[in-house]
Amino acid sequence: MTKVEQQERFIELRAQGMSYEKIAEQLEISKTTALKLGHDFEQEVKRLQFMHLEAMAEQYKLVKTAR
Repeated sequence: MTKVEQQERFIELRAQGMSYEKIAEQLEISKTTALKLGHDFEQEVKRLQFMHLEAMAEQYKLVKTAR
């Protein structure tokens, strides 16, 4: 896995709410490195979380409209 792929995967996992410890295990990095990535990519994680919430809200609206 390249560094960029690792960073992208970190952002995805963190946006899903996975803990730093579990992310570190999955990406085979130290927890310290995971914490640093969390700091470095905080805005990207928040942006992805917002996108997920928007998608869920849109889906909810479609289901509610279909009823």
